[in-house]
Amino acid sequence: MNVDKILEDLQNIALECGKIHMKYYNVDHIDFTTKTSFCDILTKADLESDAYIRSQIDKLYPNAGIITEEGENKQPTKCDMDEIWFCADPLDGTANFASYFPNFCVSIGVLDKNHKPIAGVVYHPTRDELFIGAKGKGAYLIHNGTKRQLHCSKATDIKNQVITTILLANYSEYYLSELSTVLKVAKDFRESGSCASDLCNIAAGRLPGFYGYGPHAWDLAGAWPIIEEAGAVIVNYDGVEFSRKNLHIPRLGIVAGPPEIVKQLVEITSKFGEKPF
Repeated sequence: MNVDKILEDLQNIALECGKIHMKYYNVDHIDFTTKTSFCDILTKADLESDAYIRSQIDKLYPNAGIITEEGENKQPTKCDMDEIWFCADPLDGTANFASYFPNFCVSIGVLDKNHKPIAGVVYHPTRDELFIGAKGKGAYLIHNGTKRQLHCSKATDIKNQVITTILLANYSEYYLSELSTVLKVAKDFRESGSCASDLCNIAAGRLPGFYGYGPHAWDLAGAWPIIEEAGAVIVNYDGVEFSRKNLHIPRLGIVAGPPEIVKQLVEITSKFGEKPF
């Protein structure tokens, strides 16, 4: 398995998806439809990016499995130690995109047979920020022609820290109740509308911690190796590492950040209990 080639291919695919995003973003009106709820929307940029990602993976890695937000899962045709899965969100932050709020990205990760991270990229076209990472090779931000290695925050105490999270409007009472618990120990919170963006900000040391219930495997796959290579950790609400089994539940509870911050957040999130959705 040539990880360097995989990472190069991921970057090229992500950059092209960024062009697709901006083609639909730089217009006077963005049309969208709803999927599962009023806050779960779909645009032409989602669909075209998804189709492009799938076409490139099929061409470059025809034996690989594919998981994307907008398409059917494709099983790998080579089920051995070389089995790999591409897991992508073609447009993370669609609501931001459709509202002309410039915080959205494409996220593509590659997982091994056991669904552990191999490589990943996250690209923000409005800021031209390309986050990349691969197991054992470090995490980097490429911006304005420069490449900078990423390191997570050195914070060890959640007190007086700004934590980022997820709030879904259609279940706001549950999220606000949990948020009030976190804010008893943290200084403040941010909600950006893009899980992959939040995770990359953790890797870059811009924010010290993230927790959130609701993401899917494609929301975290691209940023997963970037987070880990930057020295942070990512676990579920109970503090358990993600596995092939628990990555495919309908919604994930994610906690990410430097080890000590994650430990303190898990002490809180592990008590949140089951959600009715």
